[in-house]
Amino acid sequence: MRMKAAMVALALALAGTAAARPFTIDDALAIKEVSDARISPGGEWIAYVETRNDLEADEQRSRIFIVSRDGAETLAMTGETYSASDPRWTPDGKYLSFIAVRDDLDEAAAAQVYTLNMKGGEAEAYTNVPQGVEGHEWSPVVDGKGGMRLLLVIRDESETDRTARLAREQGDAAKAAPFVIDRRQFKEDGVGYLDRSRAHLYVQEERGGAPKQITFGDYEDSAPQWRPDGAEIVFVSNRTKEPDSNDNTDLWIVSSARKANDLQPRRLTTNEGADAAPSWSADGTRIAYVSSVNPRLFWYSTNHLAVIDAAGGPARLVTEAIDRNIGVPRFAASGDKVIATMETEGEQRVVEISLATGEAKSLIAGADTVYEFD
Repeated sequence: MRMKAAMVALALALAGTAAARPFTIDDALAIKEVSDARISPGGEWIAYVETRNDLEADEQRSRIFIVSRDGAETLAMTGETYSASDPRWTPDGKYLSFIAVRDDLDEAAAAQVYTLNMKGGEAEAYTNVPQGVEGHEWSPVVDGKGGMRLLLVIRDESETDRTARLAREQGDAAKAAPFVIDRRQFKEDGVGYLDRSRAHLYVQEERGGAPKQITFGDYEDSAPQWRPDGAEIVFVSNRTKEPDSNDNTDLWIVSSARKANDLQPRRLTTNEGADAAPSWSADGTRIAYVSSVNPRLFWYSTNHLAVIDAAGGPARLVTEAIDRNIGVPRFAASGDKVIATMETEGEQRVVEISLATGEAKSLIAGADTVYEFD
């Protein structure tokens, strides 16, 4: 992966003046949050999500904007009447895609992927999934016909949603199915009650096409990343017998072609703690990720940088000697270093980590906290 020079940081600085007034709850609610920054393939534009509080509607709304690399021009890419998130550039830079729930057009709308032609025009739906889409990533490879495959994260339709959808299709009032609790973890903050519906990976070949499922089973699949040549996908999944009782996520690799002999994903990591946030090297031979090697501490265990050969074999903990949490690792263009976030001294910095020595060097001066980079 080619590391681009521009990085986006979110920081809040409050400076007092002679005419300053007390900071109020209204001031806090008026703050707009910026997230998910993505640099265009040509480097001219940066797409990002801006989230604000809508006090009258008692909800949050998010929009997609793009800003020129020099900061001179900012353009709104989505409207104010619906929420949009997950901006992604197609590999040729001709389109900007995002996920939106167009409830301004249909109250029962589900989250779908939309694309915007950078030459102009309205956003067009790319997917038509009844239960909606949770995530998407474009294949880095454009085929000879100009086609681009889209990797989707789609959750199984729950029994409650299925009952309501069928009722709507038949013209009946939506009827709620009884909620059955049959798992250890039945509720999650920010989500609500949990059922047996699971998120799986799909590949869609063209606009409006039927997504082809490539992962299956009673497991949650997340954080998928295409191999640079588009042939395989690495993803994160907890496939233990009782995933609600542990945090043992591992890295798995599956073919993107959905061949009969490739349907079973290949397990890459065997650490009993959480392995997550995978990223491929430019040549597709190695994967950098974060690894928690002390599962007894759960969320309090230190997340280290680890690297493993994509073909398999033992993983190497690069930052085991550093008592700092590492996040979102990305290979530098040289291949002998990894760019990542690192918590240190109450801040979170972007650092360059040597794979040979494990030493970390800060790339941004100052005391700002960096949440994301591209």
